[in-house]
Amino acid sequence: MNSTCMAFVPHAQQIKEILMTNRLFIIILSILITMAPIQGAQNVHTHGTGQWHIMSTEDRLVMTMKLPAMSIIGFEHKASTNKEKEIIDAAKKILQDPSLFTFYSTSRITKKSNPIPLITPSNQSVSMVVESAKTEAKDDAHDDDHHHHDDHDDHDAHNETHAEFHATFEYKKIDRISSISTTLFDHFNGIEKIEASIITDQKQSSAILTKDNPRIRL
Repeated sequence: MNSTCMAFVPHAQQIKEILMTNRLFIIILSILITMAPIQGAQNVHTHGTGQWHIMSTEDRLVMTMKLPAMSIIGFEHKASTNKEKEIIDAAKKILQDPSLFTFYSTSRITKKSNPIPLITPSNQSVSMVVESAKTEAKDDAHDDDHHHHDDHDDHDAHNETHAEFHATFEYKKIDRISSISTTLFDHFNGIEKIEASIITDQKQSSAILTKDNPRIRL
């Protein structure tokens, strides 16, 4: 196992203490987004699979997403043409659209779930992160002249590029929110599933979302 790029995973009690301290809330985002290496570098970069982290305190809701660029725009390198720049900008525009998410609240009387009017995040950021990793390719050359057999191993360094879209959305606390759905699957056919996790000061949970099941309950 390659241990050079292991991401730090905080203890549950540490998470709770951070969540209870609002000024340190952003540390959670740093742990989950900026400190975690791009998955491709660890051979766990899975095209078609995104990650969605939802973190909630008494006065704010923060959501972060990590989405493989190949599944969003069809390539994993920095834009080198105007057309590629336009494709990236179009993807960012979709990810920045407030209607990408729908929030629901459940009535305490009827127990029915109803959508909350469109909510715009108080702060958000979307970026495409590209990482290059050198790998070695082995080329075996064989020369057989019926008298001897020589094997030659040529090792050449090649650059492998992996890229992800990182998105962060921060909202002022939404009262009585019970679930959230996303239209991400409708916009990007390359996304087949999203591994979602929820962290609050009271619980931690997770779920797998798909096009047929794009809603997560808090």
